Amino acid sequence: MRMSVTDFLIANWFLSIPFLILIFLYFRAFAKRGGQRITVHEATTLINEGAQVIDVRESDEFDVGHITGAKNIPNNDIERRSNEISSDRPIILTCALGQNSPSAGEKLQEQGFKDIYIISGGLTTWAETGLPLVTD
Repeated sequence: MRMSVTDFLIANWFLSIPFLILIFLYFRAFAKRGGQRITVHEATTLINEGAQVIDVRESDEFDVGHITGAKNIPNNDIERRSNEISSDRPIILTCALGQNSPSAGEKLQEQGFKDIYIISGGLTTWAETGLPLVTD
């Protein structure tokens, strides 16, 4: 007789509960990886309060459109060029979809930077919300 997943979890609750807790803790830690996730509206508030925006996309993507005042430091260069980032102001990291910013945030955290924020959904969400992108 085959046992369903539900039946197995109930029958082996002493294994299931720690396993489910581990899964929860893993996803919770992963969600905070590289910095705190913020909405585009929270990002605009932080920008208006003086936060710096670091766009970690490649320069050709940056040239197509970026947040006003953003500095382009591609993810691959973030460690080498971290001296261009002020440690006295909050840092907002952005990329196309919000997938690459966490790794840049981790690199900055390893170098002692704090107050790092990541725009959830990246510039795609920024543009979909109707917020402006500029070209230089």
